Order: sequence, then structure tokens, then C-alpha cells
Amino acid sequence: MPFHYILEVAEGPLIGIAGQIAQEMTVPLHDFEEVCRVPAAHELHSGPLAPGTRYACRVRCETCHGSACSEPVEVQTRPTAPSPPSGVVAMPASFVSATGKRAKFLQLSWDAPAHNGLPVDRYLVQGRRKANGGRRTWSEWTDIYIGPQAFCGDHETLRGSKVHAQYRVRAGSQLGWGGWCATLTVKGMLLLEGVGSSGLLTRVEPKKKKKSDMFFGEGEEGDDETNASVEEGGDGEKVKKGKKGKKGKKGKKQSAAS
Repeated sequence: MPFHYILEVAEGPLIGIAGQIAQEMTVPLHDFEEVCRVPAAHELHSGPLAPGTRYACRVRCETCHGSACSEPVEVQTRPTAPSPPSGVVAMPASFVSATGKRAKFLQLSWDAPAHNGLPVDRYLVQGRRKANGGRRTWSEWTDIYIGPQAFCGDHETLRGSKVHAQYRVRAGSQLGWGGWCATLTVKGMLLLEGVGSSGLLTRVEPKKKKKSDMFFGEGEEGDDETNASVEEGGDGEKVKKGKKGKKGKKGKKQSAAS
């Protein structure tokens, strides 16, 4: 008589509505999904388990006459520190004071990572810049921000016009700090197209008609002089074209006179 054993698993987070550990919760898990199916076995494997997660497992037996299911057994994995944040981006922004003065700076933001069992309650952002006199040497990492928000500004770029720096972010909980995200390299000019009037941090998109003057990536690309020459080259070409046009007219007059 053919039959199958089926392993079904339901999972849920350890965190309750107010952030309590799920050991104090009595709500059972009920959204079961089939993990594996075998014709005959005394041992079934569900695969890797995520940290800080509740699991409920049950075994179903199916035959040509119907099926029967065991009572679910709940287990939970040990919570760990948060995973590294993802989606780290940098955008030029501006702060507007009550008197109407504005100051440009670079704003970083990122996506909240997997908490792995306990709430993420803080982030740490570090940055570093080119060492004095070195084209390929970076300075030591220094703390830029520590707090609960998933965004921050780099005070070193305040009122500056150029940026060439690297940034990294990690998340923390009651279990300590998680790993660092991939290093983000930012290089180029701080260009703003508009400024908000509320005095809050205002994100501004780059101009659409011009190529982006900022380089964002996980690696390094060129140096400050390269990016500066790209922008100046655009204006320089316009000036050269104007001079060339005047010179051409002058040349025609001379040839006519001869």
C-alpha cells in the first residue's frame, strides 16, 4: 500500500507587539507549509533555520485511504545580533536655517536589517577619507553617527563642495552589534537643485539634463581631480566653441581682404 510522510513547518518571529520574547506568548503558529515529502522514512530534515525564530513542526502521513497528522511541536532558535544593513545610499541634501541660510551636506540612509530575534535599537555609522598626501591610502575609521534612526548626515561634508569618502553601517540590539555592511564609496561634487523651506533634511535628486557628478559604489573609482575636470570640461567646451566661432569669422574677413 503506497504512502508518504510529509514534514510541515510553520514559523514566526520571537518579537511580540511590544517587543517581548515569544516565550511569554501563547499564540500558536498555524500557517504550515510542506517542506519535504518522502515515500518512507524515520527521519526528516527541514533545512537551515533562521536565528531568533519560532518554528512549529508536524508530520503528516498520506495513504490511499486518507491522511493523518501528528500534533505540532514548537521549537525556537537562539536570538543573535542583527544582520548587516542593506541598501545603503548617499544623497546630497541641505539644511535650511530659520534665517533662510542653507548648508549643503551628504545624507546617508539604509534599509533595516533582519533583527534575528530582538529589536534593532541603534545603528553605528563610520566614515573615513583620503589620508593627507596619499592617493590610495585611507585614514582610520571614525564614528559619524550612533542612534535609532536609519539615516544620518556626515557633518564633515557640511558646507563643502566635494566629497571623497567611504562609509559603513552596522545595527545593534540587546545582544550587541551585528556585522558591517559592504563599504560604500562616495566621490564627486555636492550639487543641489532645490531646498525645502521647513528646516528639515531635504533630499534632492541630481539634475536630469547633466550626467551625475557623484560616484556611488562599493569600490573606488579615480580621484577628486578626475571628477572636477569632468565638470569643468563641460563648461570649458562651451567657451572653446565660442572662441572658435569668433576666430572663424575673423579668418573669413582676412581671406576676403587678401
